[in-house]
Amino acid sequence: AFGEIEQTPEPRLGLLAHGGGDLDDALAGLGVAPTLCLGGERGGLPSEIADRCDAVATIPLREGAESLNVAAAAAIGLQRISSMVAGGDG
Repeated sequence: AFGEIEQTPEPRLGLLAHGGGDLDDALAGLGVAPTLCLGGERGGLPSEIADRCDAVATIPLREGAESLNVAAAAAIGLQRISSMVAGGDG
């Protein structure tokens, strides 16, 4: 299954629960709408996939929150990509 990532369009942006860069900075650095790579809610994005991404980012959470569910992370990531493509900032 990990080999399938090579068939996805580049660039690729991986969303990590912890340890990634700023989402907006990652998108700006990529410059074009990326393929969004997400992991399962329990295990997150496997390192084998994250290592093949052109950038990785973490959505900031309020203090005390551990992570977002994958649907919420996808919605936030896609909204930011859509905003970037539209030339907006929000």
